[in-house]
Amino acid sequence: MKKPVIGIPSKIQNRQEGDLWHRQEIADELRYLIVRHGGIAIMLMPSEETMDFNESDLGDDKILTAEQIEDLHAQVDLCDGILLQGGDYSNAYEVEIAGYALEKDIPLMGFCAGFNNILRALGSNIREDLTKSHSHYNMVYRHPIRIEKGTRLYDLIGAEEYNVNSLHTMVAEKERVEP
Repeated sequence: MKKPVIGIPSKIQNRQEGDLWHRQEIADELRYLIVRHGGIAIMLMPSEETMDFNESDLGDDKILTAEQIEDLHAQVDLCDGILLQGGDYSNAYEVEIAGYALEKDIPLMGFCAGFNNILRALGSNIREDLTKSHSHYNMVYRHPIRIEKGTRLYDLIGAEEYNVNSLHTMVAEKERVEP
């Protein structure tokens, strides 16, 4: 049986004083879960020639070139599924990866900022959560989410409700997401 290849777009790390190199990373917990459940995890990386990436999750107005888009699509074409990481910022290449995965009907899941990038790929957006109601930086805090029957996620989890953590500085407006 062929192992599924799951792509995880990299997150650019801010260069710290004294660092010799710029770094890109994935959350090792995501890689570990993919491997533990029989998959192969690969990092998807931007092909932009710059090392100057977005530093907030309010959106990235960078316009990708046709060649950069083609390079991202070639990486996604290697994958059986995509996991978009969370984080404090989003980049245009992550939105492009999400949009292409949706277009090609490649299973796609986004956590935190990754979900925000799926919304952007669908033409919606997010806003800052001024209430701070989802800022629970706690390993054990969980709250339930509802999973729609008939979706791929429901087929995988087999439940209509699942507990997740909540550490978000941005929110999606229901009126903009439902359509």
